[in-house]
Amino acid sequence: MPGEAVPLRRTALAVLGVAFAVALWAGVAQARVKVTVVYPREGQTITAADSTFIFGQVSPPTATLTINGVPVPLYPNGTYLAFLPVQIGPFAFRCRAVAGGEVDTLTRHITVRSPLESCPEDTLVYDTLYVFPNVDAELLPGELVQVSIKATPGCSASFKIDGVTGFLPMAEQPPARSFYWGEAVFGNAKLGNAPLIRGVYTGVYRLQPGDTARAAPVRIRLVKPDLGDTLEVLAPGTVTVWPDSVPLVGELTWRLTVARTGPGLGYDLFFPEGVRVQIRGRVGGYYRVWLSDTEETWVPVSAVKLLPRGTLPPQSVIQVCRVEEVPGYERVRVFTHARLPFRVREISDPPALVVTFYGATAETDWIRHEFPSEVVREVRWWQRRRNVYDLTIELKQAHHWGYDARYEGKDFVIDIKKAPKLAGWPHSPLKGLTVLLDPGHFPDLGAVGPDGYQEKDANLALALVVK
Repeated sequence: MPGEAVPLRRTALAVLGVAFAVALWAGVAQARVKVTVVYPREGQTITAADSTFIFGQVSPPTATLTINGVPVPLYPNGTYLAFLPVQIGPFAFRCRAVAGGEVDTLTRHITVRSPLESCPEDTLVYDTLYVFPNVDAELLPGELVQVSIKATPGCSASFKIDGVTGFLPMAEQPPARSFYWGEAVFGNAKLGNAPLIRGVYTGVYRLQPGDTARAAPVRIRLVKPDLGDTLEVLAPGTVTVWPDSVPLVGELTWRLTVARTGPGLGYDLFFPEGVRVQIRGRVGGYYRVWLSDTEETWVPVSAVKLLPRGTLPPQSVIQVCRVEEVPGYERVRVFTHARLPFRVREISDPPALVVTFYGATAETDWIRHEFPSEVVREVRWWQRRRNVYDLTIELKQAHHWGYDARYEGKDFVIDIKKAPKLAGWPHSPLKGLTVLLDPGHFPDLGAVGPDGYQEKDANLALALVVK
């Protein structure tokens, strides 16, 4: 009957609505199972002996994960880190996540390169990724130009720096097993399965006082007598010889410059803005900074403003230092008269801070010490060698509680934090105290976690949690 059609339409619509909702729920349920890989990146070329690590995240965290058939445990937040076998050449990680009957898969394609492998012996070839120098270098007379190449074993090799030398001999190194840091960190640290590498040739030349060169090419010649072949290779990096007669001085312009043990290597020193340094060469994007006859460090080229030729190298005679009382700290002020490079070392037993100034000469007749002192027991100096001055600040406190080393004008200042006096609750001085949390980070992204989280964001999140 006409009057009964409406309920039927409503029933049909309700059924369709339920079906749509079920379909939508099923789609959402399917979307909930997802596996991601943060490292290695798609298409990335990595170096590995026989295994490497892979990390990422799976949702939901209750899922099970296998990679290339190997079960991989998940952390409570669904992230994972695994160290899995690989094969040299094109390789794929096949990831499979399962949760509640739903499945998600992901294939990550990479290329695995052996840490080093010998070139074939039946034809004259070389490894295009193993030719050095591989960046431009600007060096002083007396510095070494080091040249190396990996090529067909059993060659006669030589090299020349255009306009500086003729062809000089290179030596083929004895076969050696290559070192891979990933195996040392994540594996069993046994390199016995790594192949012996043959055909690595090295040569070296010490620049002489009369040598001149500007972006001079470095040429390597390989001769394989039994094949009757000769091959000449142009190294990617060039050589420029700097004159040694006038020192080159630069001023650091970044708020904080991280100096490194070598170009792109580990952290060494931390210099505030305005420190002046004597520059003794450049390799790639780093300047070599001369600290003393036995010490050097490296700073980014982009952090340095070169000063006009004739600018004096950083130097100062230290005549006076004093210990001052400031709220929460005791301050040691050194009248350096210039922003010198410096290094601060903590000594635990007995507790002390040793500040080394480079470019400083002692005439320290006055050390003014405020009494009574809660923190500083004694201040003494030592001219360790020419232009190297050590100031030792011995502490009364049983432990280090932190310090802040910087320049105020041309004076060096180090604030040494006093040990907190903590009474029991409810009389604790922490009661009602406002604490400043500093989640600061350098502009670079830093490390990236298995879920793609960046180090700088983690710093901020942790600070917000603590807050």
